[in-house]
Amino acid sequence: MKRTVGLCCIVFASSSSMAIAFDCLGAEPNWTLRIGEDTARFEMQRQINYDIPLISIAENRDWPKVYTLVVDFDTAIATVDRDTCRLGTQDYPLSVDILTQRGETPIVLTGCCIETNP
Repeated sequence: MKRTVGLCCIVFASSSSMAIAFDCLGAEPNWTLRIGEDTARFEMQRQINYDIPLISIAENRDWPKVYTLVVDFDTAIATVDRDTCRLGTQDYPLSVDILTQRGETPIVLTGCCIETNP
């Protein structure tokens, strides 16, 4: 029993150490995504407030960070990476790919992010 409790504590500690806040945006279509420590707000045609039950990273790497976004009626996966990203005439230090859906149609959105304070 003690070993199981210790393992749980290590998993939760590593998840919270990955918690960084991001402000992201994309165009055509226009959308925004604000990723916090345990919630995210996505706006495209409507605003959706997601819970973030899982944050993952690639094996043996610090980046990319992958956020599983869940709400009762919708899900999404956001992958934030340290790739320079250009949107219009502005450069950003991070890129993001979002896998989600519009109704029953799967869509992939790409955009740019900056780190913010959680």
